[in-house]
Amino acid sequence: MHYFLLQKGVIKGDGDDTLENSATDQSFLVPLITEYDKHLEELNGQLKYYQV
Repeated sequence: MHYFLLQKGVIKGDGDDTLENSATDQSFLVPLITEYDKHLEELNGQLKYYQV
């Protein structure tokens, strides 16, 4: 879900070479977003554990 929102924001960027830059940005950002999502899932799991 986060990846889709970011992808949408990158494509909206200004400039003539937006599509070229978005492809480069996405290849760099996808692994970071994946790790961020994993981290959020772990934190949510810990939060639920401690709330119980």
